[in-house]
Amino acid sequence: PDGPTLAAICPGSGAPTVPGASQRLEIAATDPDGVSRVEFYAPGASTPFASDATPPYETTVTVPSNQAVGTDYVVRARALDPANHSNELLVRYSVRAGTRIVAPMTISATNLSFEDQVLAVNSTLTVAGHHRFAALLVLSGTVTSVSAEATTEPVPIDLEISGDVYVGCGASVSASSRGYANGKTFALE
Repeated sequence: PDGPTLAAICPGSGAPTVPGASQRLEIAATDPDGVSRVEFYAPGASTPFASDATPPYETTVTVPSNQAVGTDYVVRARALDPANHSNELLVRYSVRAGTRIVAPMTISATNLSFEDQVLAVNSTLTVAGHHRFAALLVLSGTVTSVSAEATTEPVPIDLEISGDVYVGCGASVSASSRGYANGKTFALE
């Protein structure tokens, strides 16, 4: 008999990440007889680093800080039914170079030290003024603008991103309550 059917809910295979970064992984698993649990394995491991018995089946994946840039970090998800029949799914993360934001940080309008860099956000990043990034990877946490209450004028998120914009499971880019007039629209270019 076949084991459970698995699918990656978030992220999809090939999601970008950087060495040392963490992000959530959600798996859907179904079986006519039920699913006992989903186990999660690091590359080459025979013992799971996590197991979840309640849907949605999820864990936090942390890419080792010594993982080589330009490689894939592949997590194996294994679902078991009550009779211990199993199936597996491989979820690949594409490891790239980038600057990790791991604690709450504000990049002011005059702070140009992050210009043209790949930013990988694992916390809250508050951005003021116009900034130009090579890519923005919001792996967990939030990217937001300076609060309208902190200024006399609305402060939009004004980002010019030449490469990828990626927002991981449960992460966000938020402009709510940040001084935007009702009915105001924006465009992604």
